[in-house]
Amino acid sequence: MPAGQVTVRLGDDRTMIRLSNRIFGADSLLKKMGAILRRESQKAFRLQRFGTIQWPERYPNQVGEKLNIAGALNDLAKGPSIKSRRYDARPAAQDTGTLRRSISVLTQSGRPGGTVFEVVVGSLLPYATKQHAGGQSRIPITDAMRANYRKLTKSLEGKIDRAKDPAKRSKMLDKRLALEKIAFLGNRRKSVCTVNVHPRPFVGVTDQGMNDIIQAVVADFSG
Repeated sequence: MPAGQVTVRLGDDRTMIRLSNRIFGADSLLKKMGAILRRESQKAFRLQRFGTIQWPERYPNQVGEKLNIAGALNDLAKGPSIKSRRYDARPAAQDTGTLRRSISVLTQSGRPGGTVFEVVVGSLLPYATKQHAGGQSRIPITDAMRANYRKLTKSLEGKIDRAKDPAKRSKMLDKRLALEKIAFLGNRRKSVCTVNVHPRPFVGVTDQGMNDIIQAVVADFSG
């Protein structure tokens, strides 16, 4: 899984061992570190960047009207309609918010009674690594997708023909242009759609996260 990891290493003399017990105790400083890292990870989805790394919009190489192809195919697998957000460039790496909510924290010791501790932040969702680091998704094309695409485009053409309001008609024409990006659904020989997933990192240690961790350590040992 993608993970932002902080390893705390302490010496082996008695003073350092007592210090390690404080760090890994019930009121764990590691838990505070983990909360900071988790907050930074979740914040990335709202800001559409992780630290100084700006996330690309959905399908950044598309020309013309935008369409979230993977999302549109997922909708068409269920019925003859596509959610309105599939036509938006942002927010990227978000749909239902499941990935953002799945980010969790694990604090662990390198060995029982030892002085090496870790904070691991990440997600166990099967697609988390691909969203974080990029890759490819292969989406099987089904007969249901093809049938629902035909129904959707036929319905849209009828609405365009009947539209009297110029602004509404213009929006529907834009939608028709966007739907051309999945016109391959009319090709029965095409059985799989391959989608490139651009990297959108959301776990790690940002400059802000490190500054907040340092402040948390100072505050903890000043109290």
